[in-house]
Amino acid sequence: MTHSFDRSDERRLHARYRVDLEAEIEPAPGVSMHAQIRDLCSGGLFLTVDAQRLDGHALPGTRFPMGIALPDGGASARVLAEVVRITPQGFGATLCKPVRGCRAPA
Repeated sequence: MTHSFDRSDERRLHARYRVDLEAEIEPAPGVSMHAQIRDLCSGGLFLTVDAQRLDGHALPGTRFPMGIALPDGGASARVLAEVVRITPQGFGATLCKPVRGCRAPA
């Protein structure tokens, strides 16, 4: 189930929707960790993750592959995301568009 946020004092370009989706992120080669997607919009998403485990792997501008567990229990959606901001709770990321046009991080 999703709910939109109150936009009365928002300055965002896109409406955000609360979600609770599991994700597996790969912020660096050989580093994989569990995250929760807490909100989603057409401009990106916000993930909560153990900040200590990130240990500098997800800095703004970092691109990383991510698998999103879909609610229907089927195969996960694979996307390439880019970190845009970091908070103590996790980080905001934008999704590369189009996904086929994204290159894996070097």
